[in-house]
Amino acid sequence: MSSNPELVGLLASGLVQGMREEGVIGVLKHFPGHGLVTQDSHRELPLVNLSREEAKQTALVPFRIAVEADAPAVMIGHLYYPSLDPGVRRPATFSPVVMNVLRNELGFDDVIITDALDMGAVSEQYTLSDAAVAAINAGVDLITFGPHVSAWDQQVTISAVIEAVQNGRISNERIDQALLHIMNLRDQYGLLTWTQLEIEQTRQRLDLDNHRGVLLRLGLDAVTVLEDWQTLLPLDPGAKVTLVYPLDYPEIFNECSNYDPDLSSVGYSYWPSDLEISTAIQSAAQADVVVVFEEDIDQNGARYKLVWALPPEKTVVVAMHSPYDWDYLPTSLSTVVLTYDSTPVMHTAACQVLYGIAPAKGHIPVTIGGYTVGTGIMLSASAVSHPQ
Repeated sequence: MSSNPELVGLLASGLVQGMREEGVIGVLKHFPGHGLVTQDSHRELPLVNLSREEAKQTALVPFRIAVEADAPAVMIGHLYYPSLDPGVRRPATFSPVVMNVLRNELGFDDVIITDALDMGAVSEQYTLSDAAVAAINAGVDLITFGPHVSAWDQQVTISAVIEAVQNGRISNERIDQALLHIMNLRDQYGLLTWTQLEIEQTRQRLDLDNHRGVLLRLGLDAVTVLEDWQTLLPLDPGAKVTLVYPLDYPEIFNECSNYDPDLSSVGYSYWPSDLEISTAIQSAAQADVVVVFEEDIDQNGARYKLVWALPPEKTVVVAMHSPYDWDYLPTSLSTVVLTYDSTPVMHTAACQVLYGIAPAKGHIPVTIGGYTVGTGIMLSASAVSHPQ
């Protein structure tokens, strides 16, 4: 959300409240904070070397703010904070000490949920059954598995928990406490009186057109023009534009071509070949402006090579996923646009901003290079100049 802990807390609180108003349970994650993690908990146990005071001033702040705003559930992360749980190298998922921070220091009294127990940070030390028992004893109320845990393994784990209660490894009081938290949550959201919905009314209830309209409005608010020193935006309707985009996202071309029937395009694969890069370079040489949609260039050397091969003074880069892709872009680029996501609705929002169908009004929520939180170039819409 942001590199500012207070802003993260404010945004998380607003999101949870909005979800609550629509009957959806919003879950804060991953406590006590994943922001400084460099390892992937799907593979190994991440270590966060913040002092206790540093954690209180940074990682814990968003959770404190959102808990005070009555967030109904918190997911514990499979990560290790030595300062919060000294002397015992274990995921927070199995730490009663970390649970105490959440319950007693932050005052959270609702449902605590695990992340998927089959992730590498857990499976390198625990079986599923042992993990479930340890998490419940630590203070977790609800266990979750990933999509690859079989029905058989789930049943084995459930049976192990029942056996642990029967032989005293898990106390009845701990089970009663977890059940009380879960039932209170269900009551808050009207789930104790839930009745089966009519399948025939599914399409009407989902109201997908209205749903997409809401997402598009949110997306248009988010799209951020971070830099535009050659004032390439909004794109001139008379300019010859080459669009370079991932073939995984055909809707990018479909949407942008709605506003530019003469749009030239070069699609590229997940790992662009030398031929694809060469084709993009040749097409860019014939264009007045080049627009390239990219993501994952920090991990994909071929995509990095592609972006750096384009003429920077007339190139617009749309970073679809992470704003931190800025760190891997040529410093001489004319224009950088951030969308924060690579879903189809964000592609629509990006194309509308690029062509002046909608104004640019987003601000970055993080500090990137020399750009501070709140930076964003405001551009007015100029849709009257574009064919529809």
